[in-house]
Amino acid sequence: MPRTERLGISFHLPLTDMTTNQTPRLLKAQEAATYLGLAKNTVYDWIQRGYLPHHRFGRTVRIDERDLHAFIDRGRTQTQR
Repeated sequence: MPRTERLGISFHLPLTDMTTNQTPRLLKAQEAATYLGLAKNTVYDWIQRGYLPHHRFGRTVRIDERDLHAFIDRGRTQTQR
């Protein structure tokens, strides 16, 4: 029996993104840090400061890959000529 049933908790989460029909990928902080070429502590700092959207499951933190790409796009600057 799943733990949620034993605790009397019932909920339903969609398994796919309703707009693109793709399963969202949730990254660990270390995976996001590796992708960005940064230290894991930097990612945690950005999460704590509210810069990087995240999901928290108890003490576990996950970052939606789409949110990570949106974060990168927001930081993009135009080169002046």
